[in-house]
Amino acid sequence: MDTLFQDLRYTFRRLASSPGFAVVVLLTLALGIGANTAIFSVVNGILLRPLPWKEPERLVSLWQDHRAIGRAEPEWFTPPDYFDWKTQNRTFESMAAIRGWGGALTGDGEPIRVRGSAVSHEMFPMLGVSMARGRGFTPEEDAPNGPRVVVLSHGFWQQRFGGADVVGRTMQINDQAWEIVGILPEHFRFPEGSPQLYRPIQLDPAGPCGRGCYSMRVIGRLAPGVTLEQAWQDTRAIAARLAAQYPETHAKTDAWLIPLRERLLGEVRPALLALVGAVGFVLLIACVNIAHLMLARAAAREREAAVRTALGAGRGRLVRLVLTESVVLAIVGGGLGLLVAVWGVDALVGAIPEALRERHTIAIDARVVGFTAALTIAASLVFGLGPALQSSRIDLASTMKEGGRGASGSAAARRVRNGLVVAEMALALMLLAGAGLLVRSFLELQRVDPGFDPRNLTIASISLPGSRYQDGESAVAFYSALEARMQRHPAVHSAGLTTESPLQGGDGDISPWPADRPDPGPNGVPSLWIRRVGTDYIRTMGIRLVEGRGFTAEDRDGAPLVTILNTVAAERYWPGERAVGRRLRFGGDDSTFATVVGIVEGVRFDGLDAPLKMEGYMPFAQFPGSSAQLVARTEGSPSAIAAALRA
Repeated sequence: MDTLFQDLRYTFRRLASSPGFAVVVLLTLALGIGANTAIFSVVNGILLRPLPWKEPERLVSLWQDHRAIGRAEPEWFTPPDYFDWKTQNRTFESMAAIRGWGGALTGDGEPIRVRGSAVSHEMFPMLGVSMARGRGFTPEEDAPNGPRVVVLSHGFWQQRFGGADVVGRTMQINDQAWEIVGILPEHFRFPEGSPQLYRPIQLDPAGPCGRGCYSMRVIGRLAPGVTLEQAWQDTRAIAARLAAQYPETHAKTDAWLIPLRERLLGEVRPALLALVGAVGFVLLIACVNIAHLMLARAAAREREAAVRTALGAGRGRLVRLVLTESVVLAIVGGGLGLLVAVWGVDALVGAIPEALRERHTIAIDARVVGFTAALTIAASLVFGLGPALQSSRIDLASTMKEGGRGASGSAAARRVRNGLVVAEMALALMLLAGAGLLVRSFLELQRVDPGFDPRNLTIASISLPGSRYQDGESAVAFYSALEARMQRHPAVHSAGLTTESPLQGGDGDISPWPADRPDPGPNGVPSLWIRRVGTDYIRTMGIRLVEGRGFTAEDRDGAPLVTILNTVAAERYWPGERAVGRRLRFGGDDSTFATVVGIVEGVRFDGLDAPLKMEGYMPFAQFPGSSAQLVARTEGSPSAIAAALRA
């Protein structure tokens, strides 16, 4: 122990005598270890921690597989299909359905738009969550036309009600009274988005929606001991029975099962692992650089080492002196790196998609600190062991001669230094190649045309209460007046209405077919993704009109139905021919047609790296609804009209 204290005192004296060396090494280590710790914090929170539900490895996302009829994406469920899968399966312990929901909250405080989800009563028990206050939903409340009850998320409860006891109270949503029956715990995370409140889904398998209304997602919990393969075979058999029973809508339909963890993390895992590899290379390069510096120090200390050897110091003692210095530098650098990581985690969390942030807890915990400690020890060995061994190889006779240097030691030192240079160059080239590919990908994404002009755009989401706007005519009147008022605002260049805006999600599809083409049957019609828009939406978004015209005030309720297609849809329906003036048939009869009046460039609704889809636009006045988004292009900063939009 006395010898260890002597080594430590000696190390601190040497570092104090060369502060430049110490500062360079500590800063290099702090940045390298800090970057690796920050990245590991994200990997730990997203990939390594179990999902925040009971036995998450048994949770599965269920979909209908329509790839056999030309659809690349898994399909949602209709209410009758959900009940068939739920009652006929033999491999799932439970299933629960999810549907989007939301609206305008009025009453206590400022009116706001709330995000919600309609879920079946099995959802919270299936996820293994117990309410922080109150209770979940009962089967009676989940029946069609059941009572209006809601469960609040913990964050929304704190934000809106300040943590007051609100269980049993009512709140006004869309001008209807809803009773609050429960509050979710603080750390609960929902698998689908981040709803502020929940209501029973109240599905009716015999409702008017039928088997053509794909409107809900389904999550299931595998029974104990059941594998994913067994569940897949079970659900495939159900899909086959439904295909035989309902060939007009379910022919060639199969089952598509995805483990919930894979569906939630599948796309982000490769990016995170690539980032871990990149910062790992950075730390290795840093360690090689530090080893180089320490070799230079060891060369300058050869005469001192020779004196120690002459006085009886063994090789192990010399190695320990250098390793002690390495360990001290690594420990201090690791501590500084932990401080850097605290700042780095905050920066990384801000860059992570909101859905991941809200579903996972990303923080520096005991596992992250343990990782930093292990990384610090590994770094000290990587940059300290080589110089330590080299410093112990002393040619005593030649080194002690005045002006002499150990020939064999110098040759060995040169070989070690040359090896470090080669390793450093190899690591740097690998990192440079990876960085070059990343920069190239980034530049390619920057050059991708999103199909619209995103500059100075503001989007406001609006939901009208059904009690006051009970028909499409009143909704159209409200939105038309709102659009006109925003057009007159001095800071607004133009404004337009839409039901779905780019990169926001929530679009829906239909399956029309050219009236002048042979009908391929319901299972041969491709999906057309529809957006209902106002007369000035296309101009406001900066979507380029290729041919024909946009919508006008004449395209209203009672007028002939019209549509605008993107170039992908026009080419799919009428390859090599002019699409403007042609008609699309909607529905199974021959009386519902829409005339194509314009062709526009495609918009990348699903992201810059996603392919263009078949898209169509319909006049909002001909297909009105209670919910919409107002898009405004401003002359200056979009925040200039935020208050006016709220008012």
